[in-house]
Amino acid sequence: MCLAIQQMREESEIKGAVEAYKELEISLADTIKRIAEKFHL
Repeated sequence: MCLAIQQMREESEIKGAVEAYKELEISLADTIKRIAEKFHL
């Protein structure tokens, strides 16, 4: 159960980061790179 909650939290953070980068008009490639670095993906 805790693992599922952790995954939901991480997915929510990633979605929020994507929306923030969209609003800042950062390119898709840079968005992917930044998110991968931030979340160690």
